[in-house]
Order: sequence, then structure tokens, then C-alpha cells
Amino acid sequence: MANNPGMSTNFKQEILIAGHNLTTATGHTLRMALFLSSGSINPGVAAYSGPAMSGELVSANYPNATSNNVTNGATPNTSGTSAIWTPTAAMNWTSIVYSNLDCSWLYNSSVSNKGIAVFTFAAQSSAGGNFTLTMPPHAVGTALLQIT
Repeated sequence: MANNPGMSTNFKQEILIAGHNLTTATGHTLRMALFLSSGSINPGVAAYSGPAMSGELVSANYPNATSNNVTNGATPNTSGTSAIWTPTAAMNWTSIVYSNLDCSWLYNSSVSNKGIAVFTFAAQSSAGGNFTLTMPPHAVGTALLQIT
């Protein structure tokens, strides 16, 4: 098994029917979950079915799931021919134990936990430290979500 990155297939279809609202004032609640390299999260997985989906990180401080709320302070906007969106704060998990953590999954908890995107990174391990996902700049070429 392996986690595979990409924008969720259902998200691509649902943005055409206004199924997700990422605006700051009236936007949906977004969450981010962490997965180990033993997981099989990919853009084809339609929705988060947690807690503790196969391969999801479970730790003493997060016994049922590692899903955290996403800080949404940036309304999606456009630049040139691209539409972009990025959370405005880093994602933090405190005092967690993990080995071979290599994936995060952004999903919309306001809309039946439907997937938005899967992100992979080099495998990480910790014996009880903190884990932080720093968000990239909200700009074309670096935004977390970018549709061109």
C-alpha cells in the first residue's frame, strides 16, 4: 500500500456544482488528518470515514483519530488563469508518537467528510514530539490548492 497525492476526484466534480465553500465568512469546516506510509489514501477515496481509517495515525493524545481543524483565513482567489487557496496557519499536533508518517488528507467535515486533496511528504518519525505542517504562501505556484 502507499499514499498517493492529488486533488480528490469528487472535489473536482463538486466544485462545479458549488459543493464546497472555502470562503472565510460563510465557509465550511475543513479538517486535516495524518496517515502513515502503510495507508492507501489517494485522490479516488471519496470521504473520510474515520475515526482511525486504515493507515491513519493514532497516538495517545489522539486515540481515535488525528484530525485537526484547518484555519481558513484566506478566501479563494484568482491570479492570472489560476484559482488558489491556502490555510492561513500551520497545522500542529502535540505530543504524538509516530513512525513512517508521510501523508495528510484535507477534507470537508461540513459536507459528509468529503475529500479535497491528499498531500504526501518524506516519511517522518517521532517518539513523542510535536508535528507541524507549515502552510505555503498563498500565491500562484505555491498555494496548497491550485486549479489552473
